[in-house]
Amino acid sequence: MILQGIRVYWDLAGLVDGDIEANTARKDTSNTKNLLRVKRTLEVVRAMFEHTLATDGTSLRDPAHKAYTQVLAPHHGTAVRKTVAAGTYALPTKAQMLKKLNEDDEASAKVRMQSYIDASAPVLQYIERLFHSRDLFHVISYG
Repeated sequence: MILQGIRVYWDLAGLVDGDIEANTARKDTSNTKNLLRVKRTLEVVRAMFEHTLATDGTSLRDPAHKAYTQVLAPHHGTAVRKTVAAGTYALPTKAQMLKKLNEDDEASAKVRMQSYIDASAPVLQYIERLFHSRDLFHVISYG
């Protein structure tokens, strides 16, 4: 159950339908736009894990750049894309990231990344189907 003011939504479909009924799905502060942001966040983390698992190097720069380019760059302007590209130079190495995540073993981290990839797929598919079934991608596909 998701509480929004005095309205109660029992699932994501109800949340989105509430925005559609109120004609607010396109507003930046709408539940629908927030759900889109959550979806993109899940997608970029998933893509970064996929690219990290596929890369043997010690840097996270390439996997992060590929994930950003794949998921978020199409929704950003040139200035944001350039800022993100510059920011990837400040990313930690794989070893530094594992230490920050309290992961002692790269093999166990790989198992956890794969677990996230597998678990996120049906969630992302559900949200995608929800948006398509409400014909929302043309309404909120920007930004």
